[in-house]
Amino acid sequence: MPAQPTLTSYSDPRYTDLVLEEEVHGASYNSRDIATVTATTGGTFPMGAVIFRPKAITASAVWDLVDAQADIAITNDYAIVIGDDFEPTETVTFVTATPRNVIALTRRARLKQAKFQAGLLSTFAGASATDIANLIRVLAAQGILVEGSLTAIPA
Repeated sequence: MPAQPTLTSYSDPRYTDLVLEEEVHGASYNSRDIATVTATTGGTFPMGAVIFRPKAITASAVWDLVDAQADIAITNDYAIVIGDDFEPTETVTFVTATPRNVIALTRRARLKQAKFQAGLLSTFAGASATDIANLIRVLAAQGILVEGSLTAIPA
């Protein structure tokens, strides 16, 4: 009898360390290329950095990195950076006040809290537990849910 083939699986750990589940009704609806991200804080930030812009009718409102308590408001739109403009990447480098293309999750996704929190703290080092909880609430109102990270799957 011939040997059974070995099944292998593949996952991208850079992406799956952040995303627990993404509801797919069309990839462009949930994750999309955002071309007008401007950093008030330059540097290299990990996947999971949070960006925002004021809610507006026009698409011209500029996205920026969340780096202050005042950036957390129900009147803002939010997205989670998952890569550069080509693919999911572990880090994205921003230059202060220079627009940068990124791929970001905009809605209907569940994230792992540890990677999300690391991404947020990379731009907003002074975030308190209350700031993080408030941001999680406004993300949930937009359809991005932050879940506790799994450390083990029970047998």
